Amino acid sequence: MRIVLIGGAPGVGKSTVARLLLGIASGGSTLVQWVDVDGLWRHSPRRDDAALTRMRDANLAAVVPSAADAGVEVLIATAVYSSEDERRAVTAAAPADAEITTIQLHVDLEAWHDRIDSDADRPPVDEAFRRQHEGAQSIAADHVLDTSDVEAEDVASAIALILELG
Repeated sequence: MRIVLIGGAPGVGKSTVARLLLGIASGGSTLVQWVDVDGLWRHSPRRDDAALTRMRDANLAAVVPSAADAGVEVLIATAVYSSEDERRAVTAAAPADAEITTIQLHVDLEAWHDRIDSDADRPPVDEAFRRQHEGAQSIAADHVLDTSDVEAEDVASAIALILELG
């Protein structure tokens, strides 16, 4: 199993790219699954505490091995990933022989603000969002793709080439 960690700031295009990758994979024989790691612990009001972290980790411990048991060959795991600890939450649930690839999607500050401000479903940029953007922009990755002036389809195509999908 290959696990592909696609990270980036909120609004950078992770979910859109993951949906497009599933579409690209639909034409081939490689079984691909997408997991929105942030969605595994979405809650309100926003809290970042030990109990909720345990909930996320338990969800990952159920989902990732189940995907491997089902024969998933490529597991795409999207999340903000602004720290190595967040990545470790996914890789800790991975089979021992899983191949891990990290991809960070970057976006310049002005384009990012424009994306957040134009999305009526997102709250306005606040200090927590800024910290997520800064952390996601600074974390090292195997591959870094700038999405500032690039269409999501082109980003997905670039990732598909990296993963040899489609």
